[in-house]
Amino acid sequence: WHYARYIGRVTAAGKEEYPLPMYVNAWLVQNDNQLPGDYPSGGPVARMLDVWRAGAPVIDFFAPDIYLQDFKGVTARYTRAGNPLMIPEARRGEEAARNAFWAFAEQDALCFAPFGIESIDMDHTLIESYRLLMDLRPILLQYQGSGKMYGILQQEGETDREIEFSTYTAHIHFQPQSPETTPGFGLIIEVAPDTFLIAGNYFSVGYSTRPGGASKAGLLEVWEGRFDDGQWVPGRCLNGDETAGGDRVQLPPNSWDHYADPEKLRILRTQVYSYE
Repeated sequence: WHYARYIGRVTAAGKEEYPLPMYVNAWLVQNDNQLPGDYPSGGPVARMLDVWRAGAPVIDFFAPDIYLQDFKGVTARYTRAGNPLMIPEARRGEEAARNAFWAFAEQDALCFAPFGIESIDMDHTLIESYRLLMDLRPILLQYQGSGKMYGILQQEGETDREIEFSTYTAHIHFQPQSPETTPGFGLIIEVAPDTFLIAGNYFSVGYSTRPGGASKAGLLEVWEGRFDDGQWVPGRCLNGDETAGGDRVQLPPNSWDHYADPEKLRILRTQVYSYE
């Protein structure tokens, strides 16, 4: 409370001179057994967000440094009570390439900044993720807060996920995890009641109809492509074995698609139809 009151008064004085948005960084509690004093106590950790909001209402948002394994859990705790997600520090290992999609697509993040990003190798997987996310940037901004965009991030023990859209249910299926497999990650956006953008790798997507509609759903079209200044540019049309006979959208690795390089992330646009 006293830290919040002090920081709030300093911030208010600063904003009178130069009204910039201001945030407070949070060094997180590393585990439930850590007591105050075992970590830099007094900051806006998740369990104290309400105290900080009351003590320093002039602060625009509170931002977590995320080095914990539970990326989903931390981001969820910092996207409540109107707090927008901004991540000023995070792990920069291979997980950063996957976590970025969850931050932007699932939690509408303002920023995702792995620590020391300027020193990563040029073949780091994060570079490919940032390339694809930059292509998608106009689309991400368009669908933030719409309820039509979801992140995909496979965590330990997770094999499936269902996402309810307006007309269809998307069934996300991941590969069984092992030391040789990469967890699935990416995003899915409903751009029309029967049309979806899917980006990422290491998962597949099937569809079923919602109650009250037709009994079955199938894939009408699946196009690989890219965005150029926000405009969709189609590439290959996928069908046959590449889509399991029209049953599901398959991102790499896909043994039936010899051009699906698992090292290269891709964007697919699919149209779904329903029938009896």
